Amino acid sequence: MKIPLRCLIAGLLCLVGTVFPRETGAANKVYDYRLLKEKGVARFVLLLEESPKYSLKPARGGALKLTLADARIETRLSRVPGTHPGDVKIEEEKKNPSGLTFHIRLGGPARLVETSWLPKEKLLLLTAKLGGAGDWPAKPVKTVLKRLRFGIQKEYSRMVADLGRRPMWEWVRGPENRAVLRIPKGLTRLRRKEFTGIDRIGDVRVKRAPGGVDIDLVFTGTGGDHARIFWLDAGKKLVADFFDRPLALTDERLRLKRKEREDVKTVKKESPPPKDPALEKGKAGEDIRGPRASENLSAGTERKEMPPVPSSAPGGGPVVRKKIHRPGQSPGSGTTVAAIPPPVIHPVDIIIEPDIDLDHMDRIYNPEWVHHLNSEEAFLVGRIQEAWETKAYEKGAKLMEDFLSRFPESPLRESLSFLIGDFRLALLKEGRKEVFPLVIKSYSEAVQHFPQSGRVGRTYVRMAQAEAFMGRNYDALASLDMAIGRYPEGSHLPLAYLTRGKVYLRLNQPDKAVRDLKVVLSRFPHSSVVEEAHYEIAKYLYSVGAYKEAKKRFSELLEKDPDFYLKFPGFLSFMAQTSLYLKDYETARNYYFKALNLGHQPESEDLLLAHIGDTYNQQSREREAEKFYRLAIELDPESEGASIARLRLADYASGVTLFKEVHQKNLNNTIGDLALLNMAKRLYEQRQYQMAMDTLKKLMEKPKNPDIQEKARDLYASAVEEELKKRYKSGEYDKVVAMRESGILPRPSKLDPEVYLMVAQSYYHLEKYGEAIQVFRAVKPYDLSLTSKGAYFMQLADCYEREGDLLRAEKVLEQGRREGLATADKQRITLKLADLLKENADFRRAYGLYESVVKDKRVLSDLEIARAYLAMGQISNLEQRYERARASLNRCIALAEKDRKDLGLLQSAYVEMGNGYHREGNDAMAIKAYRRGLDLGYGPEKKDYWKINYRLALSYLNTGKTREAEEIFNAIAEEGDPLLQQKVQIKMGMMDLEKQLKRLPIPRDREEETL
Repeated sequence: MKIPLRCLIAGLLCLVGTVFPRETGAANKVYDYRLLKEKGVARFVLLLEESPKYSLKPARGGALKLTLADARIETRLSRVPGTHPGDVKIEEEKKNPSGLTFHIRLGGPARLVETSWLPKEKLLLLTAKLGGAGDWPAKPVKTVLKRLRFGIQKEYSRMVADLGRRPMWEWVRGPENRAVLRIPKGLTRLRRKEFTGIDRIGDVRVKRAPGGVDIDLVFTGTGGDHARIFWLDAGKKLVADFFDRPLALTDERLRLKRKEREDVKTVKKESPPPKDPALEKGKAGEDIRGPRASENLSAGTERKEMPPVPSSAPGGGPVVRKKIHRPGQSPGSGTTVAAIPPPVIHPVDIIIEPDIDLDHMDRIYNPEWVHHLNSEEAFLVGRIQEAWETKAYEKGAKLMEDFLSRFPESPLRESLSFLIGDFRLALLKEGRKEVFPLVIKSYSEAVQHFPQSGRVGRTYVRMAQAEAFMGRNYDALASLDMAIGRYPEGSHLPLAYLTRGKVYLRLNQPDKAVRDLKVVLSRFPHSSVVEEAHYEIAKYLYSVGAYKEAKKRFSELLEKDPDFYLKFPGFLSFMAQTSLYLKDYETARNYYFKALNLGHQPESEDLLLAHIGDTYNQQSREREAEKFYRLAIELDPESEGASIARLRLADYASGVTLFKEVHQKNLNNTIGDLALLNMAKRLYEQRQYQMAMDTLKKLMEKPKNPDIQEKARDLYASAVEEELKKRYKSGEYDKVVAMRESGILPRPSKLDPEVYLMVAQSYYHLEKYGEAIQVFRAVKPYDLSLTSKGAYFMQLADCYEREGDLLRAEKVLEQGRREGLATADKQRITLKLADLLKENADFRRAYGLYESVVKDKRVLSDLEIARAYLAMGQISNLEQRYERARASLNRCIALAEKDRKDLGLLQSAYVEMGNGYHREGNDAMAIKAYRRGLDLGYGPEKKDYWKINYRLALSYLNTGKTREAEEIFNAIAEEGDPLLQQKVQIKMGMMDLEKQLKRLPIPRDREEETL
């Protein structure tokens, strides 16, 4: 089936949008490039500001096409040594103004393409080895993906795609650790669509995409930063290798640095307009005004919300939270500032330890075999038994190896082969991590020699536990897949599903994890691991903030087994913290006390005392809270719990001195960061926004705790907004502009659009219309309130008009008329558009717009409607429709007479009335109208003042009032513009000649019609 071209293009655009999510205004900077070609190798290097999002594919004629998403040229890129003219062509993306495409001529077909991001040097390096058997297809060709395989090497992981023919391909490197190998026009016959358990690659999915096949890859490390792609004609295979490390930069000619471009002039006007400097400053962070940041606190209480501070124990709680009200507002007043809410997801440690049970030693002996053992065998077995009883596992493993080498035909051979791995697994559990390779080797040899043994399924589970214990989670998944897939029956299955569920939770794949844990509950309800499966599901619910459901499950476990917390010591902390989040402080406190009295808990006594203080603090029982905080400090002044307690006590004080002290004592841990965060909140409450911003900058530069860093960005954005609003409302537009140009503003997408609009309006008020346009364009009108939208469209259109771009001004106003604006704003925009059309002599459309406003529901002021009637009168006069003009002007005069705040409007109406009478030949009425406008103060500051006087003089002359005409002509001769002075001289000369010849009055001259 043929796919329509437009559908193919639309689909590809959607895919690019998926891999390269656009961030409004966020653009990577390109500083320089270089291309070197020598001895069958072409190397192209780009100097960038940060890790790029890009796509790379072969192009026609032995070339590569590299497209950078969200990138712009920082300086003019000039040809440097080694780069020949025409070898690199740069073009801006038509549909993405901030994107760049580099067409790189290699000089011949490339048999291999390698791409690597060098983070230290900030370089993107492309290497192409030339001399292959033919070029890559320059256009997509039909091909079939028949098979996909993976192999693991020491330095890289290899992916091999079996295809029907040499394909067109595209390598798309997306954000974070995502990438796509795209095969346009490809088809797939694969039954298996997902692959897991591959070193360096966490997840692989093959899916059909519009116009082809996508191989989606998620890397566990930096594998996607260095990739190598080549084609093997033998077998028709497309091969991709993913390396741990970037390419080594051995050629100094490729080591570009930013200082090389500092002496280059800036980009010409035709280059892409420079982006907001604030867009470049906010790169390090996430979206700091996301859904959680936008939640407002409920009014009516000033009580602090202080869940436990994260600790080193499993299940440590989130950071301290406190409500922040806008300055000048009481707790019960309207809108509050975006709070720093408790995190929705709490990291929970997933502990996977080897579940080794050596009780089966007594089952090694089979009564039927005993009489087959000779004395030496029996002696060695006795020593093995002794090693087991004394937990001398290393000695026991060596004895078993000795037994197997001496008695290869013994009936105990199978049991002891598996038991060697168990003994070494026990050593690993004790902390002897160096024995891990021996554990895997022992189990692997046992499985190899006895593949039909009933112990194989259990052995794969223990291999997985060993691998998970060492942090090799994907290896563990592969072993568990073997245990479940190849051995679907057996007593090992409940533990296999439980362990795989826990590994999936570690890898943040909750759907798969919960699915496996539910298998344990449904298929093996009487298994010994059912309780732990319930417990892991409850912990997961806690971690995602489903506290009610989590507490319900925790409680059910305790009801079924009152001693459950003795098996799982972290249980009491989870129960307490869940109750704390549900604001059941009494229950939380009881569990903390129980954990304190029980001892041997993941959380130390000082932490538990601090948490108990938190429960009292939440109930406004500050005296009891302070008592337990001080107990925590006295118990161990240098402990984590003591630091938390000091942080809480600092919150009771009114200043920031205690926060500074806590920070100084905890410079390199979470408590110190929290002290800075709370200090910034205190400064914010005291309206010291600049100091709060300076404090938060220190936090935002520290990547240690993403949760705290995110809250710091939220508060920083709020502080910036408040400082900006304060300056804008006081008319300090230059200071608002300085804030933006200093780069302290977050990206526009991270600020309240209403506040960022104030930045654009500040430029507008300062008459910096070009800069104002840049900022206006970064604001999305649909994000603005109804009252701000009208100002946005009016001021942006005015900026374009003042910059001389009338076409864009008209488009902006047309867009504004289509928006759902308030009626008054819509009518004002309509009037401004009509004014613009009138200036461009599009009188028909302009008159229609004016007429629609004056006939619409009256919401504008009398003076605004009067101006519309004035314009309608002016257009009608120009079209020689004098009666219609006078009707409009009379309405204008009537409205302007009611409110004389704008006397100039009344003057202009009378003067325009005079123009109509004058053109119509009614000089008496023209004189009356002109005199009325002039008497109201229509003076020389008006640009057509002398033209009006000239017309008035002509009307006097035509009515026989020569003296009045001469007075006006004399005034024009002295002060009027040169063209009028010439006309006046001619008129006055003719008047003198008439007097001398005593002629009749001169016939009416219509030359003034052109004035």
